[in-house]
Amino acid sequence: MRLRHIAGAVGTFSDITSIVRGLKCALSLLGVTTDRMADPFRPADPAEREAIRACLEDLGLLERATGA
Repeated sequence: MRLRHIAGAVGTFSDITSIVRGLKCALSLLGVTTDRMADPFRPADPAEREAIRACLEDLGLLERATGA
């Protein structure tokens, strides 16, 4: 369910490219790895990255950013 939520931020769940891009971005935001992707994949763009960040925050996996 959580993976489906994250992948949905960048495309459809049936699209393997969206799943890989979303998961890689999520792991990057969580500090597990970088968001660097091997060809032919491309990393999440800034809008997708923010959507994935929001998903992680909604799921309680990432602390919400506070404006300072």
